[in-house]
Amino acid sequence: LARNPITVPRVKTEHPHWIQVLLAEVATLCRQSLAIDGTRARAHFALGKALKYSNDVDGAAAAFREGIANDPEPQLSADMHVYLGSVLNDRHDLDGAETAYQSALTLCGDEGEKLALIARSNLCAIAVERGHFASAVHDLEAILQIDPDLSHAKSILLGLLDYEAKCTLRPVYEWHNAHPDAPLDEALRDALHQGTALCLRALAVDDSAADFRQLLTFAFALEGEAELAHM
Repeated sequence: LARNPITVPRVKTEHPHWIQVLLAEVATLCRQSLAIDGTRARAHFALGKALKYSNDVDGAAAAFREGIANDPEPQLSADMHVYLGSVLNDRHDLDGAETAYQSALTLCGDEGEKLALIARSNLCAIAVERGHFASAVHDLEAILQIDPDLSHAKSILLGLLDYEAKCTLRPVYEWHNAHPDAPLDEALRDALHQGTALCLRALAVDDSAADFRQLLTFAFALEGEAELAHM
């Protein structure tokens, strides 16, 4: 089974050497600019992004905070708050990340704006880490009603549905493999129906998701057997 895509330990991305060199050069240029004028919010922002993608989350968080402290215009400040939330989440600071995303939403003003929807999606990911799966899925589906092409929300939602569907169907598969000719009991039939419903919700988001189609094919086959067993 897949592990929860939201709660797994954050894995550092190792970029090719040439990208690491470019990121280091960008960071150097930003620091040179800030040595001349430390109030340049965009330079702090660029430095933070270079450090984030270099896996220096502490340095990135400090740079984003410096940029925000220099009182940039609202859109830039909202953007920096989203990035700050991301690196705080990487440090497992859920409270700090949530506060940053909420600040981004306040600064955006328009709840339908793409950046606001990204912040809302990230808040859903935090909600899952706190055990609020159902509300997070509902909110992500609502976000995709506003912007069906928002890949960020799609990715989080499909990851959650995949994890939940596999966890729900696991006891059914294990029972069926151990007792292929035995009927499913009521609890397993309920789990089968719940897993099927999760797969259908995922396919409503992305009808090309092959993993869910495979899960659904097996679930429908078992549902057919379950119905025949109780006719």
